[in-house]
Amino acid sequence: MIDKEFTSSTVAKPADEFVTLCAWTRSVRYEGEWISVESYLQRRYGVRTSHGISPKGETLIAAEIAQLTTKSENTTQSQHSALTKPRRLAALNATGLLDSPSSTGFDRLTRIGAQLLGVSTTFISLVDEHRDFYLSHCGFGEPLASSRQLTGQTFCHFTIEGEVPLVIPDTRAHPVYRNVPTVESLGVAAYLGAPLVLLSGEVIGAFCAIDTVPHAWTDLQVRNAVDMASLVVSEIELRQASVDTQKGRE
Repeated sequence: MIDKEFTSSTVAKPADEFVTLCAWTRSVRYEGEWISVESYLQRRYGVRTSHGISPKGETLIAAEIAQLTTKSENTTQSQHSALTKPRRLAALNATGLLDSPSSTGFDRLTRIGAQLLGVSTTFISLVDEHRDFYLSHCGFGEPLASSRQLTGQTFCHFTIEGEVPLVIPDTRAHPVYRNVPTVESLGVAAYLGAPLVLLSGEVIGAFCAIDTVPHAWTDLQVRNAVDMASLVVSEIELRQASVDTQKGRE
């Protein structure tokens, strides 16, 4: 919206002179510098401007809101499907690790993971349909350090949807992840989770690292998280094989 009427007498430039616009930033090149369209109109023609929303702009905003809403609904449905998948839950329960006491072997892995990833908090989550059980952790404060479980939505629910790492440099900058409860309750500002994929193909949890400030996870850190998840799975599979062998001898 322009406060001053824009007439032919206002225009001083020749009709054949071009004005250079940046297609990405919508800025104008004028007198050797890039400036906003508003600044250009003010400096070149003395025209003051104000802002409003055109009908097309309102349509685009409404479409973006609808898209975000649909994405959130689809994400929730996908998470519910992963959480309640019978084969996944059967594989998880078969490990016998839910509600198990702390283990030196798994605790060693979370400590090493914290050093490799350069964060103070790492943990191994086992995700059933009602909660996240933390098989091991390094850096949790109380009461979570003692309870070793959380109910409600967590970032691990997103991680178990597939077999690739979930990398979130800034949770509060994302329209979906910023609504995960642990962003506020635990101050999770950044998250890196590598899924725990058993040999059967079922994803039972994740090896995770979190930070209380935004964290630009490097490719090396992501690979290290994946390697740590593989070590956790190897430990789980070895324990399960040992139990099966023992049962076979009885």
